Amino acid sequence: MRDITLGETIDFKFTTTEPDTGAPATLSGTPVISAYVGNSVTQITAGITLSVDFDAVTGLNNVRVVATSGNGYTDNSDVALIITTGTVDAVSAVGYKVAEFTIGRAAAYTRVGAPAGASVSADIAAVKVDTAAILVDTAEIGAAGAGLTALATQTSVNTIDDLLDTEVAALTTELAKVPKSDGTATWNATALAALQSEANDALVAHRLDELLNADSDIDGAAPPTVGSVFHELMTKTAGSFTFDQTTDSLEAVRDNMGTAQTGDSFARLGAPAGASVSADVAAVKVDTAAILVDTGTTLDARIPAALVGGRMDASVGAMAAGTITAAAIATGAVDADALAADAVAEIADGVWDEAISGHVGAGSTGSALNDADVRGDRVVVRGTVGAASSTTSIVTSAFSPAGVAADQFKGRIVVFDNDTTTTSLQGQATSISASTGASLPVLTVVALTTAPASGDTFSVL
Repeated sequence: MRDITLGETIDFKFTTTEPDTGAPATLSGTPVISAYVGNSVTQITAGITLSVDFDAVTGLNNVRVVATSGNGYTDNSDVALIITTGTVDAVSAVGYKVAEFTIGRAAAYTRVGAPAGASVSADIAAVKVDTAAILVDTAEIGAAGAGLTALATQTSVNTIDDLLDTEVAALTTELAKVPKSDGTATWNATALAALQSEANDALVAHRLDELLNADSDIDGAAPPTVGSVFHELMTKTAGSFTFDQTTDSLEAVRDNMGTAQTGDSFARLGAPAGASVSADVAAVKVDTAAILVDTGTTLDARIPAALVGGRMDASVGAMAAGTITAAAIATGAVDADALAADAVAEIADGVWDEAISGHVGAGSTGSALNDADVRGDRVVVRGTVGAASSTTSIVTSAFSPAGVAADQFKGRIVVFDNDTTTTSLQGQATSISASTGASLPVLTVVALTTAPASGDTFSVL
């Protein structure tokens, strides 16, 4: 998890996908990204900019966060970015976490501390300049004290001896004025005032007064002087002192961070199982992708939005034999309102398409229909016209029942079918004046308007 300092601007990228296919899809529905700090339920939207389909890439989104105190962020905190408004392919994406980060929590940052200059490297460079100057100042000493050995000549010794003879006496006189541990000598008021003035000037010159002229007010004494370093370190208010030891001391700040920092960032992360933490995350991503394949889609899209009477609504794709029995259907449960609009037509089609042979019980409609059909078969003769027929002579190629005697069909009526081949004979009738005794008789009839063709069909009534 990334750690930043308060006031930084940070960018995150995340992908939104189709709930059914997992393909990248646009985050729509006037989407909003909100930040939750710690366990607060306050949604922060200030300083958050969402770019949907970033760089014209479908499903790629960029969220930029300006993490300042003015926007509601605090140091030493955890922050989660959540979709609080938005849909993907008409499915709500509210509640999805897109990123996390911390502010001022990294142990490594605390261990290094804030550099005096622009960076730690800049501070090291400054120390290098000082060490170079020290080398110049100590060069006269020489290697192994050679520079000091060169002083040990008789002339140098005589010079030092003369200096001691003339100066030691004067030093002894002045040192007598310095108070001793036994209190046998005292300084006069003028000397004491001068020393105090010089000491004060030195403190001011080096600004030590700003550090030393301070008290934490723990013991009830005055707080640090306004404007002093201690005052500015211990309180954020320019004109007053609000430091509280129980909450603002370094120890209290450490305790408020939660678990005491006992190791650096590497120790907290632990050794990755693979080549890196990123490699481990990529491996987990492979597993989650496989899980999505196994489940068909995200689980929340599979779970119905509501339960009915404690039971889950579902569409039944298949049902075992015997699942629905007569006992499971209440009397009157299937009525006209329960039937589809075309159910009556389907039922009627089923009745009329049913074979009569299975419904010929005594006194039934099927029996009456069957008797009517049988009676028709008993009186109607069916025939097909053969070749060489004329308007007054019908040669037959099929005839049922077959003829057995001459003039057997004399006096009966020939009626051509409504769908016979010769259209001018469709529905036309004529009377039979004579018939031969062959099984396929030749019928002599009153003249037709058109000679029938081979294949025309008719009935003899």
